[in-house]
Amino acid sequence: MKKSAFLFLILSIVLFSCKETTPPPTRTQLLTDENWFPDGDGFEECEKDDPFDFEDDGTFVILIDEGIPCDSVPDKQRLSGFWTFYLDNKLILYYDADELDTFLIENLTEEQLILYSGVGDSLIFKH
Repeated sequence: MKKSAFLFLILSIVLFSCKETTPPPTRTQLLTDENWFPDGDGFEECEKDDPFDFEDDGTFVILIDEGIPCDSVPDKQRLSGFWTFYLDNKLILYYDADELDTFLIENLTEEQLILYSGVGDSLIFKH
């Protein structure tokens, strides 16, 4: 009886210790998994349906005035360019051939992206 209890204990330990664990998503996976949408007080209501699409090949597309039209934007616009992480906590967007914006990444999770440009309030995005 002692032998079978001991074997059961060893078998249980082996089975539970061999359970595969899923590694946490990388920053790139978190950024590129789904489109991000503006949220919070830093955006007008008409901007909150404009998707920010970051691709894992380092490109991005922002569809401005995609849903509810904004008075300040005469027509739908498409802004595209390249993105990269810089150091451990910055996101750089390159667009319009010679322009770039650098943002401090305050938070990047599966549900929320918070960026700070160094001026004004932080910009909050959600899926």
